[in-house]
Amino acid sequence: GEAPPVWLSCARVGATEAAGGGCHGTGCVLSTAIAAMLAHGHPLVDSVVLAKAYVTQGMASAAAVGAGPAPVAHTGWPSSPSSMPVLSRSAAAAAAPPRFARCD
Repeated sequence: GEAPPVWLSCARVGATEAAGGGCHGTGCVLSTAIAAMLAHGHPLVDSVVLAKAYVTQGMASAAAVGAGPAPVAHTGWPSSPSSMPVLSRSAAAAAAPPRFARCD
């Protein structure tokens, strides 16, 4: 059968709002990054996760150029753990903050 959907969520990127009222090109960059990851032979779900991390990292590093929204920065391979999305199997679970076991 068909695999259940996978929901991605991450913290809101606030840096771009101060850099010009938002980010321009996020959809184009996301679709291109997914296609690039697929072309490199990564599975679809991995490609989407890595592409989302790439866009999130680019939004956090965006700098305004002129008066409009800041373009997504092209910062290379996602290197910041904070850029990685949280994966879940439902929209409700994606909206809730992740819960981790205490380490002590």
